[in-house]
Amino acid sequence: MTALRPPAGNRAFWTLVGIAGTIRAAVMLSACCAAGLLIRGIAEHGVSGLWTGSPSRLPATALLTVLIAGAALAGVSAARTARATAALRRALLTFHTQAPAALFHAAHVTGLVGEVTAVADQHPFALTYGLLHPRVVVSTGLVARLSPEELLAVLIHEHAHVRSRDPLKAALARVLTGRYFFLPVLGRLTERYADGQELAADRRAIRACGTGLVASALIKTVDGPDWAAMAPAAAMGSARLLDARIRQLETGTAVLDRIGPRPVLTSLLATAGLTWALSGTATVLAASPLLDRCTG
Repeated sequence: MTALRPPAGNRAFWTLVGIAGTIRAAVMLSACCAAGLLIRGIAEHGVSGLWTGSPSRLPATALLTVLIAGAALAGVSAARTARATAALRRALLTFHTQAPAALFHAAHVTGLVGEVTAVADQHPFALTYGLLHPRVVVSTGLVARLSPEELLAVLIHEHAHVRSRDPLKAALARVLTGRYFFLPVLGRLTERYADGQELAADRRAIRACGTGLVASALIKTVDGPDWAAMAPAAAMGSARLLDARIRQLETGTAVLDRIGPRPVLTSLLATAGLTWALSGTATVLAASPLLDRCTG
């Protein structure tokens, strides 16, 4: 276990983006040229042209195979996110209701006027959704269970997610994790980002309202409903992180599990394989006239 220094969630997110961007820069030119090389090899030698030749085209074939698979997984992730977000919006239209006076007042105090939607649901939950224009959803069941001070703590927590645009970052992290599926450390960074942002939002609410109010609001809040489960959203009642959040309330220290050696080691091995594919692709391209077309 390791203590998190704020803002740990954003550090994890930008580390993920940096790794993905580095890989993208490394493979962008070589992948384009390799595709032309392999198409030419198939045209001249049939399917065996994917690995025959001198030097061998096998590294280029491996590189393109991994990149195509990653692009497909990223597309699936993006499509799922779009469908889930659309389903959430439809559900909000169905359950939308007039905001209770207490919720309107809390929204005014926290600067969220016009950005809070009330839904008629007996389950007590609050969440932030929306990729380009994040908004906060609060159930009437939650408003009924919380005191005005507790409700204010919840909205301050959710306002932190709005300011950080966490739903958009969560969606991007999902896509990048799929795109570079061969690096499991990215999946752990995505989890660390989400967990770190929840803890950071709790800290903001604690500074504004005090530990007692945040604690009492937390134990009265549950995970979001099924119709919001798949959409990129940040929910106040994240049960998976409950132990770490309670410990932060008790000790003032945010603690999460370390990433661990297995995903790091697997990612290093995958990086070594990618390096082999890139260097092999560069070698075969250097011996091909296609290189002049790609670089010219």
